[in-house]
Amino acid sequence: MDRIYKPLLAESVPLINANDVHNIEYNSEKLTGKGQVVCVIDTGIDYTHLDLGGCIGPNCKVIGGYDFANNDVDPMDEGTGHGTHIAGILTLKSSLTGVAPDVKLLAAKVCDANEDCFDSAITAGIDWCLERQADKGTS
Repeated sequence: MDRIYKPLLAESVPLINANDVHNIEYNSEKLTGKGQVVCVIDTGIDYTHLDLGGCIGPNCKVIGGYDFANNDVDPMDEGTGHGTHIAGILTLKSSLTGVAPDVKLLAAKVCDANEDCFDSAITAGIDWCLERQADKGTS
């Protein structure tokens, strides 16, 4: 039987001391997530949001995604915006700075418009993200 889960929001950047990490340098570069890809397994991402680049594709902040809740190629967040909020916590780079502002994102939408997240969709989303690990989401 498929169980249903619900996403919950929690305090983030200050809670995990990400502000401190932003000032650390490694090989003469600040730790910002540059060159990394994070796969957000959640309610999807509103990739049209200006703080998230306003687009989806190889030259955008959100480089790709899949909707496992509706089985289509559009990972648009259609719930209360939980996945979009998580994407902002990760990558915001405006008046506030996210945890890793220079990462690129993949959106594995595993929750439907009611924010019901079934085991089968979550498992498929995890598998999809892992399949993209070696190529950093480019295929």
